[in-house]
Amino acid sequence: GLIAMKLREKGYTNIDGLDGNPEMLEIGKKTGRFNETICSFIGRGKTSPIPDETYDVNMTCGAWAPGHIYPDAFEELLRVTKTRGLCVWARRWGYEEVSPEYAAFDE
Repeated sequence: GLIAMKLREKGYTNIDGLDGNPEMLEIGKKTGRFNETICSFIGRGKTSPIPDETYDVNMTCGAWAPGHIYPDAFEELLRVTKTRGLCVWARRWGYEEVSPEYAAFDE
C-alpha cells in the first residue's frame, strides 16, 4: 500500500493490489490506494487468478522476506507482467543467511 500511496501522489491512477492478507487489502481499498484488490498467495506452488500479461508494470517492496514471498514467486510475477513490461522489486539483503531459499537471488 505504501508504494501505491506514493504513486498516486505522483499522478498514477491505475493501481491494483495483490496480497494474501485480506485485511491489508481492505486498508488499501478504503484509503483509495487500489482500484482492484486480489487476495491471493503466490509462490510455493500457488498462482494468482490474474490473467497472463495483465500489467505494464509490476512493483513489490518489503514483500520479499521469509514468511512472505519466496524467490519461486518470480515466475508468477513475470507471468502477469506484459512482454517488455517493467518489473521493480526491492528487497532487503541478508535473508539468504536466514533462509537458504533466498540464496537463489544470487543465481
